[in-house]
Order: sequence, then structure tokens, then C-alpha cells
Amino acid sequence: MAVDTKHYDIFTTKVTKIEVKTQQIRLDPYRVSLVWNLGNKDPSGCLFHMLKTIARFNSKEGNTIAREIASLEATLKRMKELYAEEL
Repeated sequence: MAVDTKHYDIFTTKVTKIEVKTQQIRLDPYRVSLVWNLGNKDPSGCLFHMLKTIARFNSKEGNTIAREIASLEATLKRMKELYAEEL
């Protein structure tokens, strides 16, 4: 039985001329946010902040795993406060 994956078809992007020339694509939170349209889905920026934290999870100098998890929890808590009337 085939799995339906059509819902992922919206996550495509065009490569730039520079990326074609260098045969490298920079896949960072900014590009993902653009492709996923995060700014329109969440104008508060909370989703984008969590995406950046996930992308650099435990790789930023001085940030422990506990610190990264605390950051995600704090951002989620703030997001809940901002969207409280919709919950």
C-alpha cells in the first residue's frame, strides 16, 4: 500500500543561479522559514525562534542541552500566552 505524501509537495523551492553554479544549496532556518511560510503562519516569530533553536541544538558554544530545552519551553510558553484566546 502506497503512503500518500502529497502534503509535502508544497515544500519545494527554486535554486538560485549561484547554487546551480557552486552545486551547493544553503539550507538554513531562514530558507526553511521562507519555504514553509512561517511568518504568515505565526506572525509572532515564535515558530521561527524555535526552528532556529532546533537547527543549532547543542552546537552553539556555551549552550547545554538543558539550556536549549529551556529555550524551547520558554518560547512555547510565550506562544501559548499570545494565542491563549484561540486555545
